[in-house]
Amino acid sequence: MIVLRRGALWLVALAALAASPCHASTPGARCHSPFGALVPDEATARKIAVAIIGAHQSRTQARTYLLKVGRDEDGNWLAYQAIPDQRSKTGRMVVTEGGGGFEMIIDQCTAQVSQFYRAK
Repeated sequence: MIVLRRGALWLVALAALAASPCHASTPGARCHSPFGALVPDEATARKIAVAIIGAHQSRTQARTYLLKVGRDEDGNWLAYQAIPDQRSKTGRMVVTEGGGGFEMIIDQCTAQVSQFYRAK
């Protein structure tokens, strides 16, 4: 039989909570980590996305896209490459579908990248 004092029990509970993975459901939700959110803002998410895309695309290729970064419905970061708006010689908007840029989700609490793929 293991006997724990009240203070030791709290310490064990806090250690278990700190070691558990974080799944924040809304922007600004508290991450269960002593460090808080590892990706707290758009600038940090953008740097992660640029580094990952740079490993799979030349600088010339990457410059043909706009990198868009924002929150997804779970409060994590969605980063994707979009083709800039294009207009015809007459000034009409040219509608483009797909484009072949990369897309990924970056977990705000753990910085884990998931669903990394090339959009078509």
